[in-house]
Amino acid sequence: MGRWMHIIPAAFLAASVPAGPAGADMLDDPLRLFANCVGRLTAELSHQWLLRDPAASETEALRSAMIDVLAALAPPGDSARVLNMRIEARVAHDALRMRGTFRADAWAEARADAEIATCAAHVVGSNAEVAAAPSGTASPSALPARLLEE
Repeated sequence: MGRWMHIIPAAFLAASVPAGPAGADMLDDPLRLFANCVGRLTAELSHQWLLRDPAASETEALRSAMIDVLAALAPPGDSARVLNMRIEARVAHDALRMRGTFRADAWAEARADAEIATCAAHVVGSNAEVAAAPSGTASPSALPARLLEE
């Protein structure tokens, strides 16, 4: 039953994927979208650890949520293909972050930020929704219950 608890929210999330840098060409393939986001968030987390960014804990929580959705979406026996998608996205995001940070490339920095923002928009309880929550309900764990009550 635990697997079904992830599949139903994953179907909801996949049906409401906003168009954006990571979502525009992946709307037809939620597995690719979430694998891409997990890879990008892994790279983002490594970059934040490297720079000792205090936002790393938020990124880690977001990545964990994405991994749960990805695990629910991944068909049995397809782990090698999913891992490959994650690795490709991680390498691409690492390149953007390195170029943006160490070469002072504003385009690369903005693109990396946009990719992460698009990924965050796919998870209920992400920063965009937490920031919009009324006072007293701004914790990610409290947000989904608040959304279900409305």
